Amino acid sequence: MQVADRGQSAGHEGYSLRPLLSAMEAQKVEPNEVTLTSILSACERTHRWAEALAALSGSAGLRAAKPQPFLAAVHWNAALGACAAGSAWKQGLSIFAEMLSSGIADAASMANILKAFNKASHWQEAFWCLFEVPTAFKLDTSWHHYVTVAESGGLQSEWQQALDLLFHSPGASQIPESYRISAAISVCKDAIAFRGGAGAPHWQYAVALFASSGAEAHVANALISVYQKVALWEAALGIFAQTQQSQVDWMTTLLALCAGTRSLAKRFYLESPVRVHMRRDPQMRNLYTIDLHELPVEVALLAVEVTLDELEQLQEEDDTILHIITGHGEHRSGLSVVRTAVLSLLRAVPFVMVEMDESNPGLLRCIVPKESRGFRV
Repeated sequence: MQVADRGQSAGHEGYSLRPLLSAMEAQKVEPNEVTLTSILSACERTHRWAEALAALSGSAGLRAAKPQPFLAAVHWNAALGACAAGSAWKQGLSIFAEMLSSGIADAASMANILKAFNKASHWQEAFWCLFEVPTAFKLDTSWHHYVTVAESGGLQSEWQQALDLLFHSPGASQIPESYRISAAISVCKDAIAFRGGAGAPHWQYAVALFASSGAEAHVANALISVYQKVALWEAALGIFAQTQQSQVDWMTTLLALCAGTRSLAKRFYLESPVRVHMRRDPQMRNLYTIDLHELPVEVALLAVEVTLDELEQLQEEDDTILHIITGHGEHRSGLSVVRTAVLSLLRAVPFVMVEMDESNPGLLRCIVPKESRGFRV
């Protein structure tokens, strides 16, 4: 398989495996099963689909004089997973076709190509793949495949067909009931986003689905996300109160509230286990740090707002310094979405000065002058 490097997912330009690949080539390190597995796994985790294809084919970086004889399904699946994560569905389809013709495609391969179609909103291709490919190539399917395809249907206004797939298709009986209901509610949520507004009937259908379930946590989370779409914040809190509350439940409910009433979201955040507490530096008494790693953008902004409120109450004799660790998070065009959002928030706050270190883009340094007590009033 020869696949040209046609560009990279815009999501992870900040990371590159090319220096490693070039160093291996310069030192004449021949690819083997261990090195290739490690490289492809790294590509899959960071959505580096172009480099995964290059490593797999030997077209760049790892220039094998002949096809690597040790290639196994796990290597192909890792490259296919990188394509799915990086929204490179056409390249993923090329890999999948190669695997089918070689007889090494399996259930994991099917799951990855369906995810690629799902992310690219290609409902018809996913539907065709689910029903035609297993028969033609004698591949096993599982209920996870049906759920993946159904979820892509909600994103393309095919929500009724997606629900039919979950409840009436030949493979529907494989799906555990709670996961079927959760997936169906997610389809309704996506249909709301596609068609818009609380006036659409989808959210009422989602509520009816929830009422027919055993109210497991993942089903409750799905309904809370629906309430977020239609701005029913009190209803979201009501569902939250009915569930056995885990950190995931708190986060899902908090995201719903962030999309609506800010004061209510802030009160909920202050009581939640996902709250980020600022740490005081033991060496420098006026230096504080908060870490926003792994937080969704909305919750990260809420954490910064709460921290600024707390700093306002301090009685420091000198200016207060706040280090905000944004990390790299989910990237767009090589920039951290969390970092960009936090910067916009801070620049709108009077008297707060923000310093950036380009050598460490995941850290923002804020200076709150002592004269600015009450700056947020």
